[in-house]
Amino acid sequence: MPRDSFYAPVCELDHMNLIYFDIRAHDEEDIATWTTERKTRFLLNVNSPPPYSLDSWVWSRFIPDKLFTKFECDSNMGLMFFIDPTSKKTQSCQNPSLTHFYGNKISLHEMYALLSEALVELRNEGDEEFHVIAYSANSRYLLNLFSVTTLLGFDVVDSGSFSAIVNCDYSEEKQQVAEEYAHLLNSHHLFNSESDANRFREMSDLRVAGHAPFLVYAIHDISSLLNKPHPAE
Repeated sequence: MPRDSFYAPVCELDHMNLIYFDIRAHDEEDIATWTTERKTRFLLNVNSPPPYSLDSWVWSRFIPDKLFTKFECDSNMGLMFFIDPTSKKTQSCQNPSLTHFYGNKISLHEMYALLSEALVELRNEGDEEFHVIAYSANSRYLLNLFSVTTLLGFDVVDSGSFSAIVNCDYSEEKQQVAEEYAHLLNSHHLFNSESDANRFREMSDLRVAGHAPFLVYAIHDISSLLNKPHPAE
């Protein structure tokens, strides 16, 4: 079942040095909530299918409890790890060491194995279309690890993972915002361009000041990578 936690994230950390892993899906309940009224209030492209987002109110989280327990995670931003600083200096490092908040280390390929096992369990329990995603404010680092082919797009979220794109009521400002930004969103209702996402972030910091500052995150769907053979450790 979806795991949603509302504990405050560790805001003082440098987000450029963090990478997150998550499992998301739209279940029937998610899809049913996207009524015409909700689309009109919260989507710039009202004809879009249910959007993808780091916001778990929008795209439900399905990480099994045992993974949260294993990594002692109580965050509404998924499984959080520090990026190995040495791996940021080379594009050849495809199996970096990831460090958990409490100091435990795990390799990327070991993380793949755990996520793959969780994905099999979830698929045995339900028929939702599950997506294993990795995301970070450090988009260049993610491109070094994965590729542009796995990139879903860029989301704009606050420190509690509320999305400025699809979960902040546009109200009377919708027409003006839609004219400037709607055509820049892809079919997932995410930005294709990081620079466009940053422009939207700056606008959102003013438009929804109570949630500022917002951050831009690159999101990669790594589901297809989990079962591929990896080089020996």
